[in-house]
Formats: sequence, structure tokens, C-alpha cells
Amino acid sequence: TAARRFLADYLQLIRGRELPRTLSAAAPELRRDLRRQRARPTPTQQVRPATIRAVGVMLLGADSVRAIATLQAAGGPPYGLLLYLERRGTRWLVTRIGDA
Repeated sequence: TAARRFLADYLQLIRGRELPRTLSAAAPELRRDLRRQRARPTPTQQVRPATIRAVGVMLLGADSVRAIATLQAAGGPPYGLLLYLERRGTRWLVTRIGDA
């Protein structure tokens, strides 16, 4: 659930629509990093938003998981995005993003 909430906001961010401070389920350090590295969406990304096709989760430890999201822009091939999540208190937060 936390990965999907994050992705919904993140996909808006990479389209140039949202600021990093509004990212749901993002750890403070990830929001800080995303503010420093502002998204530069291509014209195609602005017109053809990616959608979430699937999210698979692998437990790494009691308080750590890795999620692989399959995303796809309209008319484009599917691609993977790797998310690392940690449980902090009662919430799961995305701490890092990478290519799958």
C-alpha cells in the first residue's frame, strides 16, 4: 500500500506536477534528495503519463522490503522501478528509488 501511494505521487512528480514535499509514504531523506534533483519531464512524459501495472514486494527483513513496480506509459513498453521501503514506527516509507 505504501509503495502504491508513493508511486501515485511520484508519477505526478516526474510529469512536473507535484513538489517532492507532497510525496506520500516518502522518507524525509528521499524527499530532500528529490528536491535537490528536480524532475525534468520530457514532452512525452508530460502528455503520456505512466501508469502502475503491477507492484511486487520481497521481504528483506522484519522492517525492510524491496518493491518492484512495473510501469507503462501509453503506447510504450513496460519498465521497472525499484523501491526500497523501511518500517518506521507504524508506517512503511520509501527510502530509496532505483532502476529495476
